[in-house]
Amino acid sequence: FIANSGEDKPQLMRSSKSHSSDSLQNISGTRNVIAVDVNAEGVVVASRLIYWADGRGWADVFILENDDWQALTHKQRLRNVRWINNDWMIASRKQFGISELVLLNKAGEQESLWKADDEKSVIGDYDIAEDGTYLVASIKRGNQGWNLEQLNLTGREGDISAELPWQAVTKTKAVESSPQILADGRILYSADYNDVYNLYVIDPVSKDLQQLTHMLGGAFAPKFVLSADNNSSDYIVFQAYTEDGFEFREID
Repeated sequence: FIANSGEDKPQLMRSSKSHSSDSLQNISGTRNVIAVDVNAEGVVVASRLIYWADGRGWADVFILENDDWQALTHKQRLRNVRWINNDWMIASRKQFGISELVLLNKAGEQESLWKADDEKSVIGDYDIAEDGTYLVASIKRGNQGWNLEQLNLTGREGDISAELPWQAVTKTKAVESSPQILADGRILYSADYNDVYNLYVIDPVSKDLQQLTHMLGGAFAPKFVLSADNNSSDYIVFQAYTEDGFEFREID
């Protein structure tokens, strides 16, 4: 995660937890990171907003190698990125008002995976299943809220393609965001069903819904975290909004 107090230089941090101790490790000093992900081999990829001499800012994808950011793209407007396996990733952008998903590898080679038909379909945050066979995204369609939808993926490595159409997981007027696909196929996310953001888990098949938090200020950006050892339970970490601002909270 990115630690940014607003006063010190932002830091890329790694947090781990075991039954005996908690560990917080500084990976790298950084700036202007707007999205970050780590693959199974521990390789960090990020989208960074870079400002050029003309004063314009462009979001591009970088890989962290030997404590140095290596650019994979140049002025491509890619504001989010997620690994699909250890070599390929899916990035998202909005260009000329049209949302798009882009398939990208560590050599910087890229191709379009999916592009919206018009400006009325806007893609937000998304997560990719561990086996790479589908992704779940928060999508805003015309005259609808931000709903969760599933896009199936076919092929392997550089021959991955999208299997249209998207499949609706939810259909509400609420804002549903930050989806994460759990190992059992359920989806963890944040939504403002009662005008306050809280965490929920939904089964995409049965539509069974479970509310996990009852925060008064809001609960955002949940992440399911695997414990560092077998003696501790896995847990969910999220950002809670309190009278002192945002802070990390955990639930088992």
